[in-house]
Amino acid sequence: MPMKTFKLLFSALCAFLIADNVSALALNTSTFTNPCTPNVSITAIPNTYGCYSITASNGMVNDPDLYYQWGFANGVTGTGKIIYHCCNPVTVTTIYTLSLTYNSPSLCGPLPNVAVYSITLNPPPSTLCVGFTPSVSLSAFSATVWGGSAIPEIMYSFNYGDGTATSSSYTHTYSGCGNYIITVAEWDMNTPNNICYSYAAVNINCQSPTGIDENTFEASFSLSPNPVSNSLHVRFNKDPKEITVTDIAGREIQLPEFTSKNARTLSCENLAPGVYCVKIVSENGQARIIKFIKN
Repeated sequence: MPMKTFKLLFSALCAFLIADNVSALALNTSTFTNPCTPNVSITAIPNTYGCYSITASNGMVNDPDLYYQWGFANGVTGTGKIIYHCCNPVTVTTIYTLSLTYNSPSLCGPLPNVAVYSITLNPPPSTLCVGFTPSVSLSAFSATVWGGSAIPEIMYSFNYGDGTATSSSYTHTYSGCGNYIITVAEWDMNTPNNICYSYAAVNINCQSPTGIDENTFEASFSLSPNPVSNSLHVRFNKDPKEITVTDIAGREIQLPEFTSKNARTLSCENLAPGVYCVKIVSENGQARIIKFIKN
């Protein structure tokens, strides 16, 4: 075979191998996900103006609601994985911002845990009379609403969004935790057919829906040593339902383990250096995530 032909064939083969290797690398490439930026969906609530249902999820089913702290453009704050919010009415199209701070103390660590989202809010249709957002104060399960006017001729009716009848009462007691939209109808008694509507969100959050104190649960497990080189000891007061280990991107990792009374020992000897998480689920479904470092 002539030398020139051999060189051409060799060059083509090298090019094929390089291209094939690049393709293989591309297939194995994954995008790092910050576990402190949960997935968020924002959905308009039907038959209201400017009210939204906002849901956040970080793949941790038993995350306590208090890990999710919301801040809205009008200074209102809220807590929970699911929360309702009503924006103030606008006269021109407005970009409305909201922020979520995800406060998982063991999962986030030094990672950035604040994400900002936006809603495009349009003016109400000309056929719809919308008043400003009413003021609501909460005390336990009771809501007190102020419609915004002290003029005697202005009349109000209130629907508290929990299936109870519309009433003229400024106060209402809810039967339990939940997210509700209060609809306030307002009219001048001299022109009773000209009714304006305004809306307010009420989010009644129960920090511990299982009735078990969150701090007691948090204190019932411990991890040592941390950082770890060889054996990681998970100690507990009561046998957990499940213990799993994941990397920082949430991929589950199988580790050899040894069980003894009130403890499990996980063998981390062959674990690559980095940051990992131990997820502990109790018999009643509560979950705790503790971050550890492998040297």
